[in-house]
Amino acid sequence: MVKLILLTIGVQILFPPLTTAAELEVEGIEGDTINIKTLNNGSRRLRTSLAEIKHLGILEANNVTPHLLLIAKPCENCAHEKSIFMVRTDNGKTAGSFVYPGKVLDPKTRQVVLDSRAFFGKCLTSNEDVYIVFQREKVDRRHAMQPSVLVVRPGKDHIEEQLIERRLPQIRPTLRRVKANACQEIEGRNRYILSKALDLTPRKGNENDADEEEEEEQPLAADIKQ
Repeated sequence: MVKLILLTIGVQILFPPLTTAAELEVEGIEGDTINIKTLNNGSRRLRTSLAEIKHLGILEANNVTPHLLLIAKPCENCAHEKSIFMVRTDNGKTAGSFVYPGKVLDPKTRQVVLDSRAFFGKCLTSNEDVYIVFQREKVDRRHAMQPSVLVVRPGKDHIEEQLIERRLPQIRPTLRRVKANACQEIEGRNRYILSKALDLTPRKGNENDADEEEEEEQPLAADIKQ
């Protein structure tokens, strides 16, 4: 009987009740560590594998650990450009990473190869928390930009990703939700493409990507005509 009680207590310690986004508050960021304040458990430090972190918001779903949405680099003092990351609030692990929104240009032709706008929050009529990207990608030189919409939701074990290429959701309802303060847009950055081809496929748990070599991105002057 005593063993059973100890086992039950151990399970409760290892798996505490899920915290909702309303109970979480990011107090500050120190290097790779995010200081989080919770209504139930006080303050705690969430260590990540990221660098140059900027907090954007928190995404949640029913019976799912809330996920932080961050702007960050995958490593410190490296040539990787900043990306959008989703990080679990229970263990600090990276759940996924995505290309930073904005226009990406070919440095030789100065043609746009990727044009995207990203939003997070309750940005769809389903009224659920999502990270959503409306994007146009240059697939090859002969064809026009290929449109698609990426919708990402926090999941229990993994994030849920949906790449829509047909019957695309329209951006106007999302923009109306931005005006209603239910959804936020991430300010895009214009830049030249890296010497290494962009990987537009969303990545889950890519904490080892920092081992790959990549050249520093070139800043894009605001007055360049496209």
